Amino acid sequence: MRVPPFQLFYRYLRYIALLLCGCIIGSAVFMVLFQHNMEELIQMNEVLKTEKKKLLIQIDGLEKYKDKEALIRSTQIWIEQSANEEPLPESVKGELIERVSNDLQFLIGEPILKIIPNSHNAPQTMKHLYHKIHTNVQDKDYIVTISTVIIVYGEMRIWIKAQEYNSTTT
Repeated sequence: MRVPPFQLFYRYLRYIALLLCGCIIGSAVFMVLFQHNMEELIQMNEVLKTEKKKLLIQIDGLEKYKDKEALIRSTQIWIEQSANEEPLPESVKGELIERVSNDLQFLIGEPILKIIPNSHNAPQTMKHLYHKIHTNVQDKDYIVTISTVIIVYGEMRIWIKAQEYNSTTT
């Protein structure tokens, strides 16, 4: 039996190589798109988990202290940033809010007048109460301070400022 000469298959070899290169490039593009979508899903999942924890804590506080007046029933925390700073990622914001919420958990159930005394410098006192460095938040450190505190109908609303901690930052 005779083997056909290789020159007959030579022109098909180019098409096979082109098809193989197209498959490799196509799979690389697919993996890039898949990775991007997966990263967005992970970030959205983190945000939803922190929101769920916050709502469960808020529901628990509202049910526990629903018949009592002049008590802190729940806390809501927001991060404010100035326009010239680069915005924090949502996952970092969620983790910082969770940590601050855990730090201020002891305030829930306390009378409002015990937390903020009836004096002319009470807001300044509350602002200086919380100045903390949170370490290892996605491999970075952040300085967190309270900028505004408002208590409305038993709900303490707190705005915090967070900035990345450097050895030169004080």
